[in-house]
Amino acid sequence: MMVFGCFFYFIIAFPWYLKGQTLYISTKFVFGNVIFSWQPLDYSAYYVQITRDTTSDTWVRVNSTHYTVGDVLLFDSISINVRTSGSADNNIMTYNVSKVQTQIGNTMNLSWTAPFFPLAGQYLVYHTHRENRTILSVSRHGVRYGGDTTSAKYTYLTRPFLSTNIMFEIRNITLDDAGYYNGGHSADDAWWGGGVVLVVSDKPSKPKVTGDLNVEVNRYTSLTCSSQSTSAPDYYSRLVTLSYTWFVNETKIDRETTETPRLYVAKDIRYNRYSCTATEEDMESDRSDPVQINPLYTSTLTGQRKMNIQELEIENLRLENAKLQKEIKKLEVETEVLQSKKNFYDVKLQVIRNEHPEVLAQMLKDNGC
Repeated sequence: MMVFGCFFYFIIAFPWYLKGQTLYISTKFVFGNVIFSWQPLDYSAYYVQITRDTTSDTWVRVNSTHYTVGDVLLFDSISINVRTSGSADNNIMTYNVSKVQTQIGNTMNLSWTAPFFPLAGQYLVYHTHRENRTILSVSRHGVRYGGDTTSAKYTYLTRPFLSTNIMFEIRNITLDDAGYYNGGHSADDAWWGGGVVLVVSDKPSKPKVTGDLNVEVNRYTSLTCSSQSTSAPDYYSRLVTLSYTWFVNETKIDRETTETPRLYVAKDIRYNRYSCTATEEDMESDRSDPVQINPLYTSTLTGQRKMNIQELEIENLRLENAKLQKEIKKLEVETEVLQSKKNFYDVKLQVIRNEHPEVLAQMLKDNGC
């Protein structure tokens, strides 16, 4: 279990006095964003400066009485400073971001301080994830979980019941339990100020390796390990930065944690199988399916086509075979010529034998036959 920025806020609206008028600044948490609102005054424009933790933006002019700051889960606190036209008076409101983090199957206690507890009626605890729903109600007489007095999912822990220190337990946590928890005496209070965000972490999705797998040798290529955070709520998961682990032939590649590594394509790279995993904090995804790079070669015989090693070997064999066939044809022609010469001399020899036997006998005698 990890806890981040556990601040509790119990100001719903803060009054600032401007030239005899009252400026009420309030906060509203909506799906990862905070909306600052202030009571309309007789001004056509306001000047707003936002401070995230200790970093302040430049002043901006707005023509409305509200201002939205996005992705507040990245910070511990968000402050707004509102000035009216022609005034240097600072009107500051700070929203303290409270979030707790856990994993599937765990049990977690959530707590915050309410600005007040209604002496009459009920204090309702809301959970906002994909929808806004009431999970329990507290009165001076006890706790109700819907129409029941007990729940397999929740247990209200605060005693006495009238205390403004709101605390309850969530058991067997799933991704559906992630989201924003807040309370009040009406549904509108589920959004305004206070509360806590529960982040439920899960391992990233199984990655897929993509990239140009057909690359000429002695060049570089890049592979990409594509994965996503599956943690909830989604306005948290979209802020997550994953780290990556790469493997070649089941062996981890040291010091390679980027999403898109650059690889040199050598001749023997065709024997390598590349895969990867993605990690969110201490949760690692399943291993991706492996991919292989096909190194492409320029044929030394044609000097044109780019082909992989198998195609190159087949092409070379084809060309070598064509060359051999030419040699065989040449030999066949030469054989035919020699055969013709042999036939010619055979005929000539036969003529000599028939017409000049004494010459043939002398030739045989001279040759020792």
